[in-house]
Amino acid sequence: MDDRCHRPRYRGTRLSHTQPHLLAFSKTAAVAFFSDADSAVWKTDGTAAGTVQGTKVEGMGTSLVLDDGRLVFLKSSPGSPAYEIWKTDGTTAGTTKVGSAKFATTAFSVPILGAVGSRVFLDAAGTTSGNELWAADIDNGTVAEVRDIDPRVGFQGPSSSSPGQGIARGTTFLFAAYRSQRPGALAK
Repeated sequence: MDDRCHRPRYRGTRLSHTQPHLLAFSKTAAVAFFSDADSAVWKTDGTAAGTVQGTKVEGMGTSLVLDDGRLVFLKSSPGSPAYEIWKTDGTTAGTTKVGSAKFATTAFSVPILGAVGSRVFLDAAGTTSGNELWAADIDNGTVAEVRDIDPRVGFQGPSSSSPGQGIARGTTFLFAAYRSQRPGALAK
């Protein structure tokens, strides 16, 4: 039996012995990103000519495609509790580190909450706050806490608002968060 029939193909491009893993897609930008068994990141517009292999990325966590077609993803930072925030346009040359942030859990389970333009919103922890809303500006390379929504400090340390997935509405980012005064309130 010819083993080539068991190897997946993507629009005529031979990838590997295992199925590709979808990282993220965007209906607005009409692109999708996926990785193969060798941790290479691929970008496609659904055509053979528009399917390109980018750089190899080890330790990739959650990801999101921006409206302009760039992929933003989290990557574990060797020897550090922080996780790096990266962006790629699908090429090796266009793959760069934006910054880093400390997350309470691993980058594989930390959600990227959403984006407005080139600002990506994250659930991250600061040195004086619990898990709060953070933003990474992909274009200027800044990563900072937006606001400590639940500023209480208890005997176990700072409280967390634990912001949830959100949506962009124009230039505003709407998301659910916990506040001791109004649990489960919608914030912006």
